[in-house]
Amino acid sequence: MHKYLGRQINRQSKGYTIVELAVIISVIGILAAITIVSYSGWRKYSIETQLKSDLSGVASAMKNALTFNNAYPAEVPSTFEPSDGVTLTGGGSADGKSYCVSAVSSSDVAIVYHIDSYSTGDSAQVGGCTPITIPITSISSITGTPQVFQTLTAGTITPSDATVSYQWQSSTTSDGTYTDIANETNNTYVVSPSVMGKYIKVVVTGTGSYTGTKTSTTSTAIAIDSNWLTIGTQTWAKKNLNVGTKIAGTTEQTNNSTIEKYCYNNDEANCTTYGALYQWDEAMQYTNTE
Repeated sequence: MHKYLGRQINRQSKGYTIVELAVIISVIGILAAITIVSYSGWRKYSIETQLKSDLSGVASAMKNALTFNNAYPAEVPSTFEPSDGVTLTGGGSADGKSYCVSAVSSSDVAIVYHIDSYSTGDSAQVGGCTPITIPITSISSITGTPQVFQTLTAGTITPSDATVSYQWQSSTTSDGTYTDIANETNNTYVVSPSVMGKYIKVVVTGTGSYTGTKTSTTSTAIAIDSNWLTIGTQTWAKKNLNVGTKIAGTTEQTNNSTIEKYCYNNDEANCTTYGALYQWDEAMQYTNTE
């Protein structure tokens, strides 16, 4: 009887109670979770290190391109190849003065880093590229003589290397409502008879990496020229036009920002007496608009 009971006790000691099994399962779960977390952390660290390394190479490639071309290229130079599974997006700005490149790995597209020339320097940062925005802060006064057929020039822009678009405007009073002068979108404006007595401004708007709009101060009124007569909204010449620089009759008048004229027998005195001669495109200042 004693031996039988002993065998029974030994057989029972090889099993586990419900509580013991619960504890064992919990321990196994904790160990598995620790293993998963450790692997996940190592994997993320590995991807981040890879992206940062690639972006450091991108910075070097972009700097080399800037050295040789005086501008950042629109894309990462083909001489630099990213690691397997890494995709690079971005490049130089439209004016070539700055760049931003993002990197993402196919192993985990949620992990994104970027590097740029205007805020992060040589250090890769978390997240993708953000738009480059450099504000236009000022424009100085218009220069030139406010008279018909004289050239007015827009003032200096700040920042000095900003890229901008231009629009010349006129108004009947210095503090009135200014409207655009059709087709006058260069940094210079050859004063038209149609704006005699009016006031002139020029508006600049940032382009590329530059943003914002600035308006110049108002010019003095365009001087009234006695050779012209304004009737209603139209301005008429009182005699044959004689403006511009005389060129030889055998030479074509061209779109070169200079008003060119012909004189009878290539004699300037004839231009004074009879007026100058112009080819159609030169008279129209190379536009199809009045």
